[in-house]
Amino acid sequence: MKNQNNNTKKGNFYSLPPCIQIILQDGVTEYQRNTCFRLAAHFKRIGIPFDGALSIIGNWSNKNKPKDDKRIITEKEIINQTSYAYKRNYNSFGCSSKEINPFCQPECPLTRQKEKTFDTFQYNYQRNE
Repeated sequence: MKNQNNNTKKGNFYSLPPCIQIILQDGVTEYQRNTCFRLAAHFKRIGIPFDGALSIIGNWSNKNKPKDDKRIITEKEIINQTSYAYKRNYNSFGCSSKEINPFCQPECPLTRQKEKTFDTFQYNYQRNE
């Protein structure tokens, strides 16, 4: 939603940040489940319905090329990660995280915001790979 001055509401992103665009376009080679969770949390934050997030993430998973002969994230894992992300409200995307940081772009508003504030999305999330 935009306000009357045609500015994006503070705290919401109505277009996808460059890192998410790259991840969705190219897939990932590692941290699939963590990345799935991060994508789902961001999609929830910008108002994408749960079923829409599942569809987007399902399409994304087919582009992943896991290292070391690991398998692509399963539909069940996508549902589990997305469900968990949609149960709570997360305030940040996790730009500093090992799964997102390699895709960060200097022109991204999230990167500029990260430089000014503490990344509140950091927490001990166990890697399930």
